Order: sequence, then structure tokens, then C-alpha cells
Amino acid sequence: MSLNAPSCGPAGMLWSARISLFWVARLGIVRGMSIKAKTHFSWLIALFGVSLMTSSAVTSVALAEGTMKGADFVRVVPDQMHQLEVAKVETFAFRPQRSAIGQIGYNEDASTIVLTPFSGRVTRLVAKLGDRVKKGDPLLEIDSPEQLVPQNDFIAAQAARRKAGSQHNLAVILEKRVRDLHEGKAAPSKDLQQAEAQLAAAEHDMRSAETAFEAARVRLRILGRTDAEISKLEQDGMLSRVTTITAPIDGTVVSRKVGPGQFVKADSGEALYTIADLSTVWLKAQIFEQDIAQVRIGQEIEARVSAVPNRVFKARINAINATSDLTTRRVVVRSEIENTDHALKSEMFAMFRISIGETSRNPAVPTDAVIREGDSGHRLGRDRALALQTPPGRDRNPAGRPDANSQRPRGRRKSPRARRDLRRQRVASMKIAFSSEVDTGSRQENASNKEAGATDAA
Repeated sequence: MSLNAPSCGPAGMLWSARISLFWVARLGIVRGMSIKAKTHFSWLIALFGVSLMTSSAVTSVALAEGTMKGADFVRVVPDQMHQLEVAKVETFAFRPQRSAIGQIGYNEDASTIVLTPFSGRVTRLVAKLGDRVKKGDPLLEIDSPEQLVPQNDFIAAQAARRKAGSQHNLAVILEKRVRDLHEGKAAPSKDLQQAEAQLAAAEHDMRSAETAFEAARVRLRILGRTDAEISKLEQDGMLSRVTTITAPIDGTVVSRKVGPGQFVKADSGEALYTIADLSTVWLKAQIFEQDIAQVRIGQEIEARVSAVPNRVFKARINAINATSDLTTRRVVVRSEIENTDHALKSEMFAMFRISIGETSRNPAVPTDAVIREGDSGHRLGRDRALALQTPPGRDRNPAGRPDANSQRPRGRRKSPRARRDLRRQRVASMKIAFSSEVDTGSRQENASNKEAGATDAA
């Protein structure tokens, strides 16, 4: 029988168990036993070998894993050293930050919607989406019969003012003539008093007419009529059904919800145009509820957008919403920033970093030196790698280096039950291998016994 046995490991343990069974059978230890006793004794030896092999295999696997990688270290073999680069741990300035997501929005303090003050049909659209307009520039024209009533009221007020003016002039002349006659002893005092009363009534009517006329003018101006159109109506007295709606502020047309020939209503409340001043925009960051207690007005905020990846937009928080979103459980934090080059567009997705503390200097390692495994990371040292966790937005300096002192709980590890299941699978596979080896050894032993029996008989 060949004895070229493996030196160590599970194969060596299996070989030792098989050799033990063979020599136990060859020696006289079990010759005096019955066949049933021999079988039971063989099974006891086999189970003992299985237990030895299982413990050796588990120990060897643990040693192999522990040699290269452990819970708090990773060893680098010499063949891997040529792929590594040595870098010094330097001191950098770190500022505690909180990360958030959000979007860019219009400056609502410098934007407005345009409504129609009366119902009618759109006859012409002047301003298009994206056009820059000045205050008073025409946006669209509407044909509405409702414009005739205020124009007619204006003309009537103008006529009443002229009539009151004429009566006032006549009362002034009459009062002067009666006063002259009374001074010459040619008119009684009664006529003078009556003339003075008529003059006072004419002055009152004149003031009322002037007030009604100005009210009609203001109403036309509110309805969208310009001063030039009102002056022309005052001179010509010609009514017009078409009116022009103008821009109320300077800005850019960012929305248009009206088309040519469309009938619009004054009581619908639907905006025809939206005009916004894009020279400034709002940064709206959504902060988690557990982080909002650390956010204050005046803190510095940094924003990045994918449209301009190499640019950082900095501002300061000027408002914090008083309510939290019911769905996302986040609170909106707002800041205002200059946008003279119009690089930021409304509803752009943005990533935010909010500085919540003072800057401190700590040892730091290059970002490339951190090996990420889920939420945890490892930084390689001279003879080991220390575990650290630095999720984005925390414990980082402006250069993006993770803090070497940052230590947080490591990622998930296998539960005891999972480890037991893994060991059971390994033991089962080893039992199968051992059983095959035992069967082979038993067959060889039976053949040897038959051969020895034949020799004894001879």
C-alpha cells in the first residue's frame, strides 16, 4: 500500500484517518471482535476523523483569511507593492458639513404672473417664450367688449367736467357783475348773496367733476391703457375694443399659457404670462428633519449642478421654512445668489453642502488612498489598513480629503446564524468527501483480508 500522504491540511487529516482504520484492521485489536463490533468500531474511528478534519479546515480557513485581511487590517503581499504609491498623512482644514439635495428656483420676490383684467379673445401675441421685456412693453392684444364701458365712462366724466367748468365760469362772471352793482348802490344785498351761493355751488360741482374724471382715467390705466392711449381717447373720443396688455416688471418671459384666438376670462385666475428677473435666483435645499436643528440663518452654503460641474456656487442661508414636507420629511432652506451670466436655470437639480461649524485642522489622507466597501472604508498604512467611514458631506475638507481621525461603526457583518450555516455547509461537504475516502479504504481493506485469508488457508 502506498504511503505518499499529504503533509497537512484537510487531505492530510483524511489520509491519517484512512491509514488508522487500515492498521487497526491489520493488527490484532479488532481480530477477536465480531463483524458487528468491527463495523461499530470503524464508524467511531470515522466520526473521530471527521471531527478532526472539520476543526482543522475551519482553523486553516480562519488563519488564511486572518493572514491577509481582518476586521481592522489588510496585509499587502510583496507582489502588490509595485502597484502602491506612498503618500504622507498631512494636516488639512476640515469643516463639519451636512449634505442635501434640492433645486434652483426663480426669485419669487422678482417674478410675477400676468392676468387679464377682462374677458375677451386674443387677437395677437407679441411676446414669446424667452423674450426679455421691459416694464410697459406689449405682451398681447385682446378684443373685449368690456373695454367699451370704462371708455364710455371716461368720456362721460370728461363731458361732465367740461359742463361743470362752464357753469363755474358763468357763476364767476355773474357774481362779479352783481358785486359791482351792489357797490354802486344799484343792486340789493339779496342779489349779491344769491350770486355768491351760485358761485360756491359751481365750484363744488367742478371739484366733483374733476374727481370723477380722474377716477375714470385711473380705471383705464388699471385696465391696461397707457397714458398715450388715454390722451388720444380724451382728444378724439373714439372708443376701441382692442386693448394691449403690457409687462408689469422688467424680466424674461419664462412661461406663456395662451394662444392666438383663445378666449380668456377675467375670473379664471389662470396666468397668461410669467415674467421673472433671472439676474438672481433662489437655492432651495431640502434638509432632513434630524439635521435641521443644526442649520442657522447666515450659514454658508455651497451648490453644485451637473450643467456646470467645475463651478461651486456659494451663498448664505436667508430663510428656513416653518413647515416640513409630509411626504419627504424634509425642510426647505432658501438662499439667494447672483446669476448675471444666467448659468443657473430654474428647476435644475443641485447638490448642497452646508457648513454647520467652525473649521478645525486634522490629519488627512488622499482620497485615492481610501478603499470603499459599502459605507465603510479602509486606508492603507505601513503594515495594515485602518477602517474608517466618511460618507459624502461629513468630515471632509474643501479639497475632498477624508479625515484620518474619523472613526465610525463599521458596516454590517454576518450574523451568528449565517456563520453557523456556513460552517454546517463546509462540514457537510467534508463529510461527503470523507465518506468517499472511507468507502475506498474499506474496499481495499476487504480485498487485503481476503488475500490474507487465502494465504492462511494455504
